[in-house]
Amino acid sequence: MRWAQDGCWSSEVKLGTMKPPFTQEEWERTPESVRSFVVSLLRQVKNGDSSAPANERGFEGRGKGSFQKPEVTKQSVNKRNKLVVFISDVPRSREAKLMHGLRNEEWTGVLLYRDNPTFDPAKYFSSFQSYKTPEQALSLARNFSPYVYHVFSNWKYDTAEHFIRNKPGPVVFDDYDVMAGMVQPEVIQKGHPGQLEKERYCLESADGLLCRSIETNYAHKYLGYRFSGSRIFFPEYLWNWPSDWDSDEAEIDALVYVGNLPVPGKTPANPIVEFLQMLSALHLPLHVYPSLPAQQLIDFSHHWEKGMFVVHDRQSPDQLSRQLRRYLAGVQIPLFVKNRVNPVYTEAKGHHSISGKIFDYLEAGIPTLAVDQHFQLRLLRRYSAAVSLNVNQSDDGMMVTRLKKAKQRLRSTELSKLTIDAQISRLLEFYAAVVSGRPTEPTRVLMEEQQS
Repeated sequence: MRWAQDGCWSSEVKLGTMKPPFTQEEWERTPESVRSFVVSLLRQVKNGDSSAPANERGFEGRGKGSFQKPEVTKQSVNKRNKLVVFISDVPRSREAKLMHGLRNEEWTGVLLYRDNPTFDPAKYFSSFQSYKTPEQALSLARNFSPYVYHVFSNWKYDTAEHFIRNKPGPVVFDDYDVMAGMVQPEVIQKGHPGQLEKERYCLESADGLLCRSIETNYAHKYLGYRFSGSRIFFPEYLWNWPSDWDSDEAEIDALVYVGNLPVPGKTPANPIVEFLQMLSALHLPLHVYPSLPAQQLIDFSHHWEKGMFVVHDRQSPDQLSRQLRRYLAGVQIPLFVKNRVNPVYTEAKGHHSISGKIFDYLEAGIPTLAVDQHFQLRLLRRYSAAVSLNVNQSDDGMMVTRLKKAKQRLRSTELSKLTIDAQISRLLEFYAAVVSGRPTEPTRVLMEEQQS
């Protein structure tokens, strides 16, 4: 019977200790939101979990005739369920950083993942388990009764779409890089068929959207997307902000880049190659700390003069800052060079995106050498953390001096308010809004306005 398959008293029925409470026909006629609620309630009874009333666990209920989610405040969150389940095909530093902040608020986290995380999950999560398919991810998630389910995606939405279509409870969707309006249509059609439609379903149907950029604003304003859930702007933020800086650190007169670079080869049409040529003209080497295994980058480095393009071993997210402190500045590779069309991204990407790596640079106390990405550049300039680079600039022998002065200026700025610990209360309030069904302010509130 389906009600037994959904997890209601199946073991008790087999033992003959409890009669089925519904007929098959009655169970099929029951609304999905009510079935989810009953299943959640009975699992708590079966597992001996009575720490929170079932009607405050939260469930999908949207639309006419469905239960209304209870009004939940931040205080009630702290008093009751403090469990969150993260579901991520490819867990990266964002998942670790968010859980770091939640743990400091005495929350417990479970990580379900497809590919191995880029960090040690045992440092942040009380338990973690891998899955192979979206169906298996959902099955594993149903074993828990968290306050919210937090689903992460990046250009691959099969798991998130299946999860949001079959919600086991309130679902927050975290779209790492939005595809809609940001990626060239031919790239989507050729390399990611069907994913744009799934992304739209996730964005419009999730109970809440945690936005690391303002890219969803474009989808809403220009593409007609309608979000049924709450939204909040919540970028990467910092692990911490040092109270003082090491005076004996050995500085390197070079630039540094965090993350992976799509390097197809040393071709004139590649904007990455053109940018590296500009750095070579300024006699500035570039060091790279990849976030994923990067044999392709190592092979690419052989095309350049020795010492001008150096690839280092991957670092754990919470230890990366100490490596970056030695450099003059971090680099954000420009999306567009000399007005040439980017083969992957649209022009809107440069106006609405923000990179997680700029927070790695901020935490290390080094400025960002920036060319485009206007929203991001505005944030950096607010904290005196940007050094502009004119693409037509010739080496005047003063670039290193400029970068050292910018580094000194940045380190005299107080940025503790940008740490994950200082911002985690906003995430907790957002979770409460998602569970209670209360609307939140759209992402028009930018980070610099919040910190004013």
